[in-house]
Amino acid sequence: MSATPSATAPSEVALIIAWELSWYHYRVDLGDEHEPVALVGKGEELEELEEWAREWNASALADGRLALGVGSRR
Repeated sequence: MSATPSATAPSEVALIIAWELSWYHYRVDLGDEHEPVALVGKGEELEELEEWAREWNASALADGRLALGVGSRR
């Protein structure tokens, strides 16, 4: 998993959720009260992602929370 803050919008974070067979790119806007999460893209091969999106710097915990600064096993 990768969590990257937006360089142009301080309230936005890009979340890349990936595993062996697919990936999803979400935009989370912490300032958007009505639609804070949007699907930006999805695919089947990790190589389709830009290099910044493959910097695995977060993990999902067993209880569903995200842990930043904890690299995934990829």
